[in-house]
Amino acid sequence: EANRTNGHTQTPGQSRTEYKTPGYEMFESASADNSSRYQESKDYSSTSHSPWRPGFWPRLPIIAILSLFFAMAAAVVMIVVVARSHGQIADWRVSPAVLLAISAAFANLLMRYALSEGVTLSWWSRSIRPGTKLEDLHNIWASGNYFFAALSSGRAFNLAALACIAVSLTPINGPLLQRASSVTTATRSSPVALKVPMAQEVPYGYTGMITSRSSSASILTADFTSVVFGFNKNIPQNLTESGCQGRCSGTLKAAGYAIACTSSTLSFNLSAAALSALASFNGSGNLVGPDLFTTKFALFEDYQHNATQLNFTASWKDVKGCAGNVQQRSCTLVPAVLEQHILLENNTISLDPGFNYTTDKVHSLVPTRPIFGSGARNSTHGGMALYLNSKFNSVVQTNRDGIYGLQLFPTGVSQMDYMRSSAGKYGDQDCNVTWADPSIDMLAAARELAFRLALKAADPTNSSSFQPLINGIQQQNVLVYQSKFLYLGLALLFTLASVLSILPTLYGWWQIGRKVSMSPLETAKAFGAPRLDGANSNAEVKSLLRAIGPMPVQYGAIGSKLVVGYPYEVVPPSVSQIVENELSIVILQFTAQRSKRVGLQAAKKGTASTPDKNYTFDLNIESLSFRSAESQSENRLGIKMSNIIMKPTNFFSLPRELRQMILVYSDNSSRLSMHPHRWWSTIETLLRIWEEKRIVSWANVLKKVDERMFEDVDYAAGRWTHNLEDWMSLMKSRN
Repeated sequence: EANRTNGHTQTPGQSRTEYKTPGYEMFESASADNSSRYQESKDYSSTSHSPWRPGFWPRLPIIAILSLFFAMAAAVVMIVVVARSHGQIADWRVSPAVLLAISAAFANLLMRYALSEGVTLSWWSRSIRPGTKLEDLHNIWASGNYFFAALSSGRAFNLAALACIAVSLTPINGPLLQRASSVTTATRSSPVALKVPMAQEVPYGYTGMITSRSSSASILTADFTSVVFGFNKNIPQNLTESGCQGRCSGTLKAAGYAIACTSSTLSFNLSAAALSALASFNGSGNLVGPDLFTTKFALFEDYQHNATQLNFTASWKDVKGCAGNVQQRSCTLVPAVLEQHILLENNTISLDPGFNYTTDKVHSLVPTRPIFGSGARNSTHGGMALYLNSKFNSVVQTNRDGIYGLQLFPTGVSQMDYMRSSAGKYGDQDCNVTWADPSIDMLAAARELAFRLALKAADPTNSSSFQPLINGIQQQNVLVYQSKFLYLGLALLFTLASVLSILPTLYGWWQIGRKVSMSPLETAKAFGAPRLDGANSNAEVKSLLRAIGPMPVQYGAIGSKLVVGYPYEVVPPSVSQIVENELSIVILQFTAQRSKRVGLQAAKKGTASTPDKNYTFDLNIESLSFRSAESQSENRLGIKMSNIIMKPTNFFSLPRELRQMILVYSDNSSRLSMHPHRWWSTIETLLRIWEEKRIVSWANVLKKVDERMFEDVDYAAGRWTHNLEDWMSLMKSRN
């Protein structure tokens, strides 16, 4: 009796915590021969000595620290890639997005490894600490390896859980880094050297022909006609293989006209009062006023100075009223070599619309010899004057009489293009008609036409006709990398948070005396697994593998337990077997107290059936052997137990307190000399109350049983039983 602990056999000299269950005892006796033969063939013992060597430098987790260091280095690479790629042309051999993805994956991989090392060190350093509980070790392992376990750790939250959550969230840096670098379109400028075929002087007789005795051209030449046609239709001027990639700008020397203008005003008075005054003075009833709108181009040839120029005059009334000033502008267009701002895009050349004739730089004037004589002959600039005047010549004459009031006599189209009329339905007696300034558009047209003429007149076969583009700038719409530093910052925040959360898990490494891991072999060895007794207790996992790695094992049932054992000693587990064995343990623990010995077949020959989903446990009492004078009562107890019918599908489906009570009754009933039928009556009462769900808290029941059972060892068994049954009846009535 002194060698028994809670119904288990205790060998002499063995501590109470090293007991072996009866099933284990019987298994050892039944399989001793097989085990000895198996161990003779293969010896997995290890006799190598592995001293415990803690210390700061010997146990320094250098690989974990290097992993965190290189993870931060990968973060630095992310910063460099995003910063350096911003605004650069998208022609990298490896795009920033790929580099960022590789850096993020590398950093995440290293942090995951460092976390595993940190969890391992936390587990082992905590196991060394005094006061550590098994649940502490479990919480470190679970929350350090499983994200949802870390989230749901609650009051068991620890540094390993924090690191696990941070590292699990770190892959968010991947999508963030994808947004941190993108491709967009941007305009880039660079110097460019180009040459464009452009005439420096209009060839002699190029624009018009004189067909009469007059000195003015009357028709256009064929070459100039094509220029005029392109001007009227606004046809792009193409260059073959200009060499411009994108949009080029600069200044170019070309034949044109140096334009100089002067402005003046001319007063007028077409009011009714002026008409009356005129009639009173000379008796005339018609007041003739100045031209209110005039535009005109004319060719002027200076025979004396051997020069030719175009003259442009314009006048326009720009304010309302019958009295005021008419604006006048007179301009001269002298043939010259101009330095003009041009644009070249998609092999198309044009004048830069951002500039006008006032910004053209006169490089030199070109003297033009007038043509004397009569008959058909060409004119160098006569065709230009003829076309411009034909296109823009217009005039609006005016007078006022006493019958019709203000009268307008317009000719030409231009006056209509620039008229801003506000006359009423009965005429314009108040002289509200006005015109806009026509000179700006008409001089721009003359400038544009001259530019087209210079391009047309150039000889592409003559290298001297090619003029270099001065201060050429090439602008290209290119794909560039665009960095968004906000997303980079968020990605770095997750990465840095993970690194900082892993560092505390490494704390305490100097307390560990060997290189440790979370290998099942190493942890099982630390918990004293019997199968690993032959290996060195301080061996590293590599040594353990060399020592016991080849050992064949299998998970299964040995008696009533599920363990990892040798293949020959385990059987595949099943629900019915495990439930039967659990209940058999309860019964055998009781009978073992009284009989001092239980046959092994009592558990093995127990049967289980499931009619109507109920478990029926039958014990073969013929296999039970007793060493007791009260064999008759023992047999009655065995017969009583053979009729056990339990409705729960598993013994473990009972409340934990109820299962513990059944074990308490089984272990202590003999010590209290409880009669078997009273023991079983109490168990039946508890099961029935549980089935009827009339006990709210089984913990209170267990507490009461413990108090009454152990308050007095010499308490009379009968009185204790009656009191317990009375107390249980009271509990039943209250519930």
